Amino acid sequence: MAYLLLSSGALGGTESAVELYDADAFLAVTDMGGPSFGGGDTFKAAPAGDLDGDGLSDLALSITAAFVYGSDSGAVYLFTTTGALRGVSGGTLTEEDADLTLLGTTPGAYVGHSVVSAPDMDGDGASELIITAPWASLGAERTGEVYVLRSGGALSTSGDTIDLAEADLTLYGAAMFDNAGASVSAAGDVDGDGLSDLLIGAPADSGFNDRYGAAMLITSGQLIEHARP
Repeated sequence: MAYLLLSSGALGGTESAVELYDADAFLAVTDMGGPSFGGGDTFKAAPAGDLDGDGLSDLALSITAAFVYGSDSGAVYLFTTTGALRGVSGGTLTEEDADLTLLGTTPGAYVGHSVVSAPDMDGDGASELIITAPWASLGAERTGEVYVLRSGGALSTSGDTIDLAEADLTLYGAAMFDNAGASVSAAGDVDGDGLSDLLIGAPADSGFNDRYGAAMLITSGQLIEHARP
């Protein structure tokens, strides 16, 4: 269960403490039908930035153990302020109410381990959404993958479901057990071009020493150059 508290609602009073059960809305999960659903650290809620251009932050709900294309492939559900979150008050939302569903495509990837919003990376004035799958295995076990979805790109679909194989840009860990995407963060404008850059953690990277880890900087220029047209 996650609790949604709005500045115009539960957080708008003068009380010094707020009970979570006074939340403006609740986020709950229904049975996904997978054998590992409900085990471990599988359910997370995170701000998704302004994906629909209304000036308000949207919400992401990730279920890393979701059974989609196999056990623990994972899924991320987006709730927008112009859609499912509009006028919400006192109700309960589940993944079935999401405005857009993003699906992991390989078993064991744990898509949605981290979900963050990056301020404009491509110059269109809108946020990008970053989703990680640190246990994804392309060519070698647990190399990790990071998906970049542009507000004006993959996220502008007219449908209600996207396979993350259709992300605007996919970044892959370099070697076995790198676990690239175990952490991710918007890095601010590192290169001075006025656009946000991205920092990706690979805690088991062994580029110089045995699993000392590494942090990789992805600039907005790299996104613009390599993203799907």
